[in-house]
Amino acid sequence: MGAAGFDVTLKQLWLAAAEQVPVGGSLITNPYRSWHEIDPKLPDRPIRIIGPSPGHGTRDAFVEVVMEPACKTATTEMQVYDQQPVPCEKIRTDGRWSDEDNLELILGKLAFRVKV
Repeated sequence: MGAAGFDVTLKQLWLAAAEQVPVGGSLITNPYRSWHEIDPKLPDRPIRIIGPSPGHGTRDAFVEVVMEPACKTATTEMQVYDQQPVPCEKIRTDGRWSDEDNLELILGKLAFRVKV
C-alpha cells in the first residue's frame, strides 16, 4: 500500500513544480526538495510529482489551470522585484517532476488532492 496522501493548495503545487520561484524578491532556481520546505504544515516528504509530458494536451491544461494562475498570485503576494518576465509555465527539470505520457498512470498514482 502506498503512502498516505495530503492536501495542497494551487500555490503550494506551483511552488513544488515550478522551475523558478520567488525568494527574497528575486526569482531563483527552485530550491525546494521537501513539501515541508514549502510550508511547515506539509509533511517532511520529498517532492515527487508525476505529470503530463510536454506537448500533451493534459500538460497544456495543467499549465493553464494550475501553473499560470498560481504563479501570478504567488509572485504578486511574494513581491518579485526583478523586471524580467516570470516564466510561469516552466516545470522544473531537476528530477522532482517526472514526465509521463500515460494519463491513466498519472491518475492512478495521484497522491494528493488540490484545494482550490
